[in-house]
Amino acid sequence: MKIIETATWRIMQENHDEFAEIAIHGPNGDDATGLAWQAAHPEAIYYSKTRNFCRKIEGTNEEEWIFIDEYDSLDDYEKSHETLYSDPAYEEMKREGYKHTMSLMVPGSNPEHLVWEEVPGTNMEFKEHKLTHWS
Repeated sequence: MKIIETATWRIMQENHDEFAEIAIHGPNGDDATGLAWQAAHPEAIYYSKTRNFCRKIEGTNEEEWIFIDEYDSLDDYEKSHETLYSDPAYEEMKREGYKHTMSLMVPGSNPEHLVWEEVPGTNMEFKEHKLTHWS
């Protein structure tokens, strides 16, 4: 059964590019954190896919961001949290990165991580406008 982990938060639209750069290259722009670090360390990654999306919040100058990490199984999700997230070096790196991203978040944003389980029988995949998989 697939598992996804999500978190959402808000930032000012004027900070969009800066926030995206931090997410990709880390707060110092040196690829020591963020997605660039993850791409360079596949041995430390247990999710099968990660994505970030954003949307403008109508009537404001804010946008909402969400990340979605997808795991092939509950075991992969648990392994991720038992190994990667308990590594002191990774924890320090994450803490430093969060200082910068949190400073860009709109007050009241709470990027709480939520974990979701796929409902069996409800997954369909289309490639080139053809159904290729139905769970």
